[in-house]
Amino acid sequence: MIKLFRLDKSTSVIIILLNKKHKMNTEIILSIITILVTAIGLLFVIKQIADSRRFTKAEFVNQLDLDIEGIYETYLDLLPGKELSEIKNDDSINDDKLIGILKYLGFFEKIKLIIDNRTIDMLTIDRLFAFRFFLICNHKTIQEQILYNEAYDGYFNSIFALHLDWINYRNKHNLDIPFIDNDLRKVNPIKFEKFVKTYNKRF
Repeated sequence: MIKLFRLDKSTSVIIILLNKKHKMNTEIILSIITILVTAIGLLFVIKQIADSRRFTKAEFVNQLDLDIEGIYETYLDLLPGKELSEIKNDDSINDDKLIGILKYLGFFEKIKLIIDNRTIDMLTIDRLFAFRFFLICNHKTIQEQILYNEAYDGYFNSIFALHLDWINYRNKHNLDIPFIDNDLRKVNPIKFEKFVKTYNKRF
């Protein structure tokens, strides 16, 4: 008789119970036991790999949280009604603020590489950083003075590619796009497509 025993929520083991009325060849019994032991070992290996991946993912998330703490001041400056929102077209961002913005964008360039390498899934990244990403990408001052500024052409292709990926993800899951009124794509559709294509050619 064959019975199924559950060790935990994710692992089950098949046990063969021999009845006196049913005799089996010793070799067959040993073969079945060997197969079962191998199967059980494989299940535990798979479980260990899954646990290891979850641990690695948690480590990455923790490190990203530490990284983003370094750009918190810039995050505050980008919020509606704050300093960077008040800059006019003929004004330029001062050097201290510019350094913070470049670090902020650099953080999301790293995020794009992590996603491309499938180290962390888009679901996790979206839950953690969606607002902060669209805050800078759909920020009029940043678009005018950095992202679409000819002096920076070609340096932030990964940001444009990530923006497209994120827009598609949020649309697919019926999620709102923060600051969509200043959608990065619509500012200069031709340049946007060019930057995305240039980035994708590398992969």
